[in-house]
Amino acid sequence: MPPRVGQQAVGASLLFSRPGERSWGGFAQGRVSGAALGFAAGGVGTGIPSALASGGERTEPGLPQLDPTLYAGQVFWLVVLFGLFYLVLRFGVLPQMRRIRDKRHMALEVDLTAAAAANDRAAAIRSQIKDLLAEAHAEARAKIVARTADIKQAIQSREDTNQGALQQRILQADETLATSQEQAMQELPRDVTSLAEGLAQRVLVAAGGRDG
Repeated sequence: MPPRVGQQAVGASLLFSRPGERSWGGFAQGRVSGAALGFAAGGVGTGIPSALASGGERTEPGLPQLDPTLYAGQVFWLVVLFGLFYLVLRFGVLPQMRRIRDKRHMALEVDLTAAAAANDRAAAIRSQIKDLLAEAHAEARAKIVARTADIKQAIQSREDTNQGALQQRILQADETLATSQEQAMQELPRDVTSLAEGLAQRVLVAAGGRDG
């Protein structure tokens, strides 16, 4: 396109200029000559007046950002853009961030409260378990002691019963032995008499047989 041709011509004029001419004046002259070349090559659309294209020279200002006449506009747009940025942050971004922060804090507080409640419940359950275990141990010890006492009492009672039965049997045996001895002593003379009579009869029978 013609504008691009003009820009290329300006670049070519700067490239092939002498080192001493590469200043703002030389840059302006290069732009003018380049614009003239672009106008001659492309015609309409370069934006360069015909007076400049015909070889006239004009001096261009320095850097636009250092032009004091543009400070007011730059300050105005700086204030406008800063104000817009502040408004976006103040009423758009910061409230959203604050809501997110408050929501996270609330969720954290809820979780901490729930954790504390769960910890309290766990502590209460542990205390109940300890109490139940202590009661169970005490009850088991009491049952063991009572059972041991019952077993000892039963053993002692059986031993006493066995001892009494043994004593009773010994007394009965002694009584039976005494009765037997008494009967034997009472029957002994009769038995002796009967035995003597029998012996006498045998002696008499034997003596009579000899005589006959």
